[in-house]
Amino acid sequence: MAVEHEEPDRVPMDIWITPAAYERVRDYLGITAVENQEWGIMAPLKVSEEFLQRLHIDFRRVYMNPSDKFTPRTYPDGTTDTEFGFRGKWYGPYWEITYHPWAEFTEVEQVEAYEWPDPEDPSRMRGVVEWARHLHEETDKAVVGMVGGPWGVFEICAHYMRGFEAFLLDMMERPRLAEAMMDKSMRLAIEMNRVFLDGVGEYLDIVQVGDDLGHQHGLIMSPRLFRSMVKPRLKKIYSDIKRRAPHIKL
Repeated sequence: MAVEHEEPDRVPMDIWITPAAYERVRDYLGITAVENQEWGIMAPLKVSEEFLQRLHIDFRRVYMNPSDKFTPRTYPDGTTDTEFGFRGKWYGPYWEITYHPWAEFTEVEQVEAYEWPDPEDPSRMRGVVEWARHLHEETDKAVVGMVGGPWGVFEICAHYMRGFEAFLLDMMERPRLAEAMMDKSMRLAIEMNRVFLDGVGEYLDIVQVGDDLGHQHGLIMSPRLFRSMVKPRLKKIYSDIKRRAPHIKL
């Protein structure tokens, strides 16, 4: 009911949690059930159905798989590859980015030549449709699709691919380069969402989207930059999602 903007019998419950915190809560509750549900954004995490039920979580999530063609490497310093090209490392409970593949780019042509993972790889949707159908037909939970591509257009560029300081400077001093990076990310997001939604769109109630645009006191960038550079690209991504699955909520 809440999804339809109607008054529910109670406030819907959801949870986001780091792997370390999850393990502590799980062990405190004495849960030993099989952990077979993906539940991560910033870090890989699997949780059990029992855990979600014990905490009265009203949502269940559907993720696109990583490609079978990609095998992550772990380096001597503990950093790990991703299929998008950036690397990260665990620092306490958080996985922090340690290598930005676009950090040294100075030309638009370098961005355009960068090779993204293949959205069409069949392994990305292996078992995904069946899981989404099960959640839709056999549970009373709200089914949430996690966007198939990058989160937004600012976060993927600043946090993952380019580096925050460099990308913020790009937006001010090298806007053509910044816009090329955001366009590159936007096109990948649209293509991966197409593959994802063509497969499971009919079973979803919500598509979870986002972009890391703020800090504790406001926007990371000026409202002018957001409206001129970021918002139009987010609008294209979100409009494409709604076009492919008009019934879902964002």
